[in-house]
Amino acid sequence: MPWFKQIQITRLALLFAALLCTHTAQALEVVGDPASIDAALTYGVQKQGQGYRNLLGNNWREGERGSLLNIYTPFMQLALKGYKSNIPVEHPTDDDIKQVRKTARRLISGLNDGLSKQRVRFVASLTGATPDFAAGTRGVLEGYQHGSIVALKPIETSGAPKAAALIEGAKAGEPGAYEAVLSFEFRFDDVANFDKYALQLYNPNNNKRWAFQVRNIELK
Repeated sequence: MPWFKQIQITRLALLFAALLCTHTAQALEVVGDPASIDAALTYGVQKQGQGYRNLLGNNWREGERGSLLNIYTPFMQLALKGYKSNIPVEHPTDDDIKQVRKTARRLISGLNDGLSKQRVRFVASLTGATPDFAAGTRGVLEGYQHGSIVALKPIETSGAPKAAALIEGAKAGEPGAYEAVLSFEFRFDDVANFDKYALQLYNPNNNKRWAFQVRNIELK
């Protein structure tokens, strides 16, 4: 199917879902007060040793052609700090969480600056047949607001390497032989205004496109 048809279908799906939607936006969990911060850190501590997929839950999204999307909301960014700690997994004490807090001091300081300063980071792992398949890839969030499709540009982007890494065991030239990891950051309050949306990735150099469907209510 041509890429422009895929985008049209995606946009129609977003519009149809929005018309049927009955719950409100802002479903993303707000993190900032001490209790919510400790809850996120504790969640991460208790997930140690279970793998990133188990930690992320619905924030782990698999797409087409071997693509993968990990979504790091403020809650999950804090949980990652707990996950990487060496605190005992079962029944962490208040003192244990205070220790993890120290390692997350800078992140917590940013969360306390208000929702307008908080970010949601979308990390996409893409595969392609050539080293330069991801070079120049751009990303936007497309969602439905006030009767029309709204496209949000990231406030920060990293990745899109000129030369992607050859996957171990793969042969050059094979489909999916190379992997590139790209990161796109958006303001929390902008993302939270959506209910259902799509992260659309587009490479103008080779017309490659990837799309990941997301609903905030499903995320931590």
